[in-house]
Amino acid sequence: MISSEIVLVTSYCNEIEIQNILLSKKGITDCHVHNQQTVISYDPQKVHYDNILETVANAGCRIIWFCVNDDLNNLVTAAFERFPL
Repeated sequence: MISSEIVLVTSYCNEIEIQNILLSKKGITDCHVHNQQTVISYDPQKVHYDNILETVANAGCRIIWFCVNDDLNNLVTAAFERFPL
């Protein structure tokens, strides 16, 4: 299994609710939420990081910044503010 990780910095999130939503999603193997930072481990063959970001935004969280790192040492980084849909 390939494993990737995404780190999110968010605001306006219910920590327990977002953790439960993410852990129920297919392909997400682990999720830790602490204050405004969420660290998510996932299988990129089962779920794409764009889908994870969309799930977080649809849960009412405002994404301030995120960083994606995969096993192949590719790094995708973005810094932005995204308001809930």
